[in-house]
Amino acid sequence: MSTTLRPYQHSSLTAIVNDFQLQGHSIACLATGSGKSHIIAELANLSKKPLLIFVPSKELLTQNYLKLVDALGSDEEVGIYSASANQKVIKRITLATILSVYKKPELFTQFNTVIIDECDTLDPTSDMTLYTKFLGAIHVQKVVGLTATPYRQVQSYSQDRELVTSIKVLPRIWGKRKSAFWKRIITNVTTRQLIDAGYLHPITYFNNTKVKHQSIPLNKTASDFNLKAYEELILPDEENILETITRLMKVSHTVLVFCLSVEQAERFSKVIKNSAIVSATTPKKERNTIIEKFKKGEIKTVFNVQCLTVGFDHPRLDGIVLIRPTRSLRLYVQMVGRLMRNHPDKKIARLVDFSGTYSVLGKAEDIHVSVRDGMWELLSNKNGVEKRWHARTLYVQKIDEA
Repeated sequence: MSTTLRPYQHSSLTAIVNDFQLQGHSIACLATGSGKSHIIAELANLSKKPLLIFVPSKELLTQNYLKLVDALGSDEEVGIYSASANQKVIKRITLATILSVYKKPELFTQFNTVIIDECDTLDPTSDMTLYTKFLGAIHVQKVVGLTATPYRQVQSYSQDRELVTSIKVLPRIWGKRKSAFWKRIITNVTTRQLIDAGYLHPITYFNNTKVKHQSIPLNKTASDFNLKAYEELILPDEENILETITRLMKVSHTVLVFCLSVEQAERFSKVIKNSAIVSATTPKKERNTIIEKFKKGEIKTVFNVQCLTVGFDHPRLDGIVLIRPTRSLRLYVQMVGRLMRNHPDKKIARLVDFSGTYSVLGKAEDIHVSVRDGMWELLSNKNGVEKRWHARTLYVQKIDEA
């Protein structure tokens, strides 16, 4: 059955359908919480051609599958090809994960149109990634990427042989290619627009920065911070952090804490009652149980390490504690985005930042792309002052440091 789309979803769907007539691959910029799965479902409902849809995780695969089946009225035309879902079925509309298909392009040559959800995970500078090699092998004619964060950190060498780390909007990244992989952004729905329209929940920020970013060592690639070194720097403040988490729990339904390491999460979970830990090493069954109990409120606080960002949907969540610092706007927007979904019982969404990220990058809802002087730019707004991020140099590293 067809879903009634919100106005911005309908206009985004129209932009995607119209873009099918144009040459080159395109991006639909849709903020976290905008309901991309509804747009994908209606696109599949409108199209009668084979459609291959890539998603980056099992969680998103399940969400999109259910929306597609609902939109089409049955699962007759919807298949899943993913080892993580224990299914390998190809139908007119096929949801897939790249790791399950990249070695088998001959099975997918009937698909001329491909949708890539969270397309910022595709490295547009190389023809040798899993995505680009697969897409080339099936001779795909059209790729539409969906993302809330259409930008990436890139590294290049200057004329003075310095390694320069900067950030660029995806259609302006070429790398070693003769032209950009992504040709255009065809629709742009921002977080600020959705908050102002009442579709997302506003956030109340609390800045509890303990160590300023300029005092934190960088990792070896200079792409982000050395989290182990930072953990040593804030070790004396852990008691204060635990006291803050305890206070936040008293005024929140559930609290999600972004930790620096599994060791830190374990230390905290021993002190905080009714809490659990989720990390990359958590067994799938245990992880699913923890998340299910967390969403029901049976577990009050989850200490998570480098996960529960893209694809984690918990609208009732009303408290986040950021301990993990980052220089990545993409990661920051994804972490904070977990707090923005609306829920009837959510009154205040509180974010407590110990990492210094909010004080440097500003509010996540004010980070967006926009056209300036005929070109797409990455912008943010801090204290009423607009900041332009396109090609902004984040760090310059001498070659002998690399």
